[in-house]
Amino acid sequence: MNDTVIYNGTFRADRESLAREMRAGGNPAREAELMRLADEAEAVGKPRALYREARVDLIEGDSVYMEGVGFSGRVIAVNLAGADSAYPFIATCGAELDLWSRNFDDMLYRYWAGAIKTQALDQALGWVNSRIHRKGEKGERSMMNPGSLPGWPIEEQRPLFRLLGGDAEKIGVRLTGGLSMDPDMSLSGIIFFSDRAFVNCALCDREDCAGRRVPCDFDLRRHYGE
Repeated sequence: MNDTVIYNGTFRADRESLAREMRAGGNPAREAELMRLADEAEAVGKPRALYREARVDLIEGDSVYMEGVGFSGRVIAVNLAGADSAYPFIATCGAELDLWSRNFDDMLYRYWAGAIKTQALDQALGWVNSRIHRKGEKGERSMMNPGSLPGWPIEEQRPLFRLLGGDAEKIGVRLTGGLSMDPDMSLSGIIFFSDRAFVNCALCDREDCAGRRVPCDFDLRRHYGE
């Protein structure tokens, strides 16, 4: 439907947030070392992302067809019901930061490097969200990610990458044999617009999740067949 739009960014660390989250603010020596790592990461980091607008051709039961590519799952079928198009995307911290992070054997430094890579991924994902927001779509903007819920399993990475036509290689992302992504600090999914905002957490009954954004909605789970 549309050409893929690609982002090749320059990494900018949020040092204040990094010091706070890593609890380094009260220790001058530790904070200085953390900031040194942030400097190194900025020197090499290139967060990247891509997205495209894709036409929704047909929805039959729990099967969805977007520009000739078939997806399966109750979650995607319910979420895209009535939609004319949606926005598949991939965002990544970038291969350069991933390679840099592998140089650390010390557990603390690896932990810090992971937090820095997360910031780079967030920067790339923020670009995707800002670009799609500018398109002026009506309704609530939401995101779904393969493997985040039983109703849209990790195997749906395959058609998602097919839909993007090999463009993932242009930002240095590939699928592994286990269908995770390399670099590991990468995120794929589909952004869509609907009358009601969708959050993965609302369908998840796992109580011990530190990343939970909203409570589990059991009525909504029944609607999605979860």
